Amino acid sequence: MLRSLLSTVAAFAALTSLMSAPVPPEKEPDWMPAFRKVYELKEGEYVRRVAPPYIQERVDFSLDAYGPPKYPEADRDNRKDYEDGYKKWMTIFVDQEGRRLFRRMTISSAYLSDKPELQRGDNLFEVSQAVQCITGYEFPECIVDPAFAKDPLFEKGNFTVSGDFVVRRNTPMEKLAPALEKILNDECKVSVRLRVDVVEQDVFVVTGSFGLKPPEWQEGKKRLDVFATEAGLNKEYDDFLQNKGNFQTVKTRPNNGTPSYFVRFLGY
Repeated sequence: MLRSLLSTVAAFAALTSLMSAPVPPEKEPDWMPAFRKVYELKEGEYVRRVAPPYIQERVDFSLDAYGPPKYPEADRDNRKDYEDGYKKWMTIFVDQEGRRLFRRMTISSAYLSDKPELQRGDNLFEVSQAVQCITGYEFPECIVDPAFAKDPLFEKGNFTVSGDFVVRRNTPMEKLAPALEKILNDECKVSVRLRVDVVEQDVFVVTGSFGLKPPEWQEGKKRLDVFATEAGLNKEYDDFLQNKGNFQTVKTRPNNGTPSYFVRFLGY
């Protein structure tokens, strides 16, 4: 009886040891150390600008992130397109959480590639647009001071900002704003001040559960159509077959996102 009990305890101890063994960390791709060297934020750093010329590993980060390509042929074509012309016109906004680096979004300015009259060297963004993308604040949280709204700096098409940006996730705006202001002034040579104000304003409070209920004529498509008036509704309109039929199409703007984004989009 004693021998049996000891054997059971030994087996249980071995099982416990096996179950509590640390899970090995996920292996990062071979290109990640070189990418970290350039993009990873240091302790106490809240935002960083990575200026062109860019490292080769930026292509890997843009196309692969942390996972291997699932479709080799498509990956090869994407890399060729990226290398042949797109990489100059792409801006990557990277979030860092702990040591994890992940893309918040990539914005293409490829439309400028064949419009030399609109190009401003490496600059691809107006300063106000850049600030919104970097901070994640949009209108009406992020605005140009009305006293300076007509300043040439804020004119549409006045591209003054270039580079990728890395932001430490969940950084309070009181810390992010001055760090970003210094980068814009020192590195982008943009004379701008970022100010954080706390103001009261009217808001809409939306509550309840979101349920996607497309109209029956959408035939099962998971999307909603919002029109200014019923007169603007044209059930024959097709985003991809605009020449179908002889009719006047309505002006549309397709978007996708979360329920909160949907509400903000309607409010805007």
